[in-house]
Order: sequence, then structure tokens, then C-alpha cells
Amino acid sequence: MQFTMMRTLAVAEARGVSRSQLYIDVEAGLVTPPIKRSTNINVWPSTEIEAINRLEASGASQDELRALVRQLIAQRQQGRIAPPMSTAAA
Repeated sequence: MQFTMMRTLAVAEARGVSRSQLYIDVEAGLVTPPIKRSTNINVWPSTEIEAINRLEASGASQDELRALVRQLIAQRQQGRIAPPMSTAAA
């Protein structure tokens, strides 16, 4: 998977929620906060959204999702973005 920056609508679609629900999930700590590109443009690293979606699809609890989000935020603050997930079967 190639690393891309996803805009709000693309993230909401990838998560299967409305834009308003996406921001509710951000406030609840279930999704990483957006990166402000400009006054009207918010983006997310695609690898972060993929990691969150995979964990959620595995049946993780909200606490587990929050732990992942905290980890992803810490990686951002260190100048690292989550690496792309492998598409190879485990």
C-alpha cells in the first residue's frame, strides 16, 4: 500500500461513517486528529486510518482503539508516521 494523505470525506468513507461522526470519533479518541493543511483542509495519513480500521475490524474494544490512537499520535510527534500495513497473508 502506498502512503497518501486522505481528506475528510475520504476518511469518513473509509471508516464507513458520516463526516460529523468522524469528528465525534476524533473527540472520543477513537481516531487520530487531522493534520491541518490550511484553514479549510484537514488530512490524515492513510496508514493511520488503515491501522485503526484493521484493529476495529478485528473486534478490538474502544480502549484498545484509544491505545492505538495514542501510539499513532506519539509517532507523529516524533516525526514518524505509521508504516503501511502489509498486504501479505500472515
